[in-house]
Amino acid sequence: MAMSTSCSENGEEAEKIRELVKESYELAAKVCFGDVLGPLKRLGSGFYGKQLVDVTMGYDKLLEWMLKQHEERAERNGWDREDKDLMDILLKAYQDDKAEVKISRTHQRPCNGLINHPDIFNKLRVEIKSVVGSRLVEESDVGNLPYLQAVIKETLRLHPPVPLSTRERAAKLYAIMRDPELWDNPDDFRPERFLSPEEKADGEMNQNETRGQNFQYVPFGSGRRRCPGSNLATILLNTSIAAMVQCFDWKVEDGNEGKVNMQVGAGMSLPMAHPLILLPVDHFNPFASST
Repeated sequence: MAMSTSCSENGEEAEKIRELVKESYELAAKVCFGDVLGPLKRLGSGFYGKQLVDVTMGYDKLLEWMLKQHEERAERNGWDREDKDLMDILLKAYQDDKAEVKISRTHQRPCNGLINHPDIFNKLRVEIKSVVGSRLVEESDVGNLPYLQAVIKETLRLHPPVPLSTRERAAKLYAIMRDPELWDNPDDFRPERFLSPEEKADGEMNQNETRGQNFQYVPFGSGRRRCPGSNLATILLNTSIAAMVQCFDWKVEDGNEGKVNMQVGAGMSLPMAHPLILLPVDHFNPFASST
C-alpha cells in the first residue's frame, strides 16, 4: 500500500513473494525454537545463518525492483502527479538537495538544550562513542548510557509534553518541575541533577525516579493515571536523540550567534515562539563502517 505495488497480475512475481514470506516464517520458527536450548541457542543462527542472509537479500531485490518502477514512472509522469504514494514522496525528497527534514516538537527541545550547551552535547557524544563504538546506537544500548537518559529526563522536566494535567483536578506539571523548593536552580539545563554523586563517577543511572511515584518529576503525570505511553515515548526519545547526536553536527540557521531562541509561544502545549531551523552536517556514518 505504501508503494502502490501489486504483483497479482504477474503470476511469477507473486509466487516468488509467497515463497519468500513462507520461508521467512519457517526460518523464524526454527531460530526461535533455538532460544529454548539455553547455551546451545547460538546453534540456531549458525545452522540457518546462510538461509537468513539469502531471505534478506531476496527482500532487498524485491524492494530494488519496486524502487526502479517508481523512478521509471516518475521519469514518464513526473513526481507531482495526483496518484503519488509514500515511496514517491521519499524518493523525491531524497533527490532534492533543498529538501527539509522536520523535527517533531518533542524532539526539538532536547536538540535545543544540546545545541545551546555544546559542552553537554560533546559529553553525550563521548559517552555514546565509548559504549556503542562504530555502529548505530540501538534500544538495547540505552541502559548503558546514563548521561543520555539524564539529558532526556532534564529536557522533559523543563519542557513536559503537556504542561497542565486536568484529570479530576488541574495540576500544573510545568510549575511543579520548576519549583525552586523542589529543584536546585530549576531553570538551568543540568542533566547531572539526575545522577547521584556515585553514579556520576561510575556511570550507573539512578533508578529511583521516573517510576510514576515521584511527585516532583511528573512529565507524564504520576500514579495510576500516568500516561500509558510514557515508556514508549521515553525509549523513542532516547534512541532518536542519541542517533542525532552520534551522526550529525547541528548548525543554527537563524539564531543568535549559533544559539537557539528558547522563547515559549502561546498555546496549551507551550510551543516554540520561533521556528527551529537547523542545518545537519554529516559527522559519522555508521552504515559506511559496517560495509
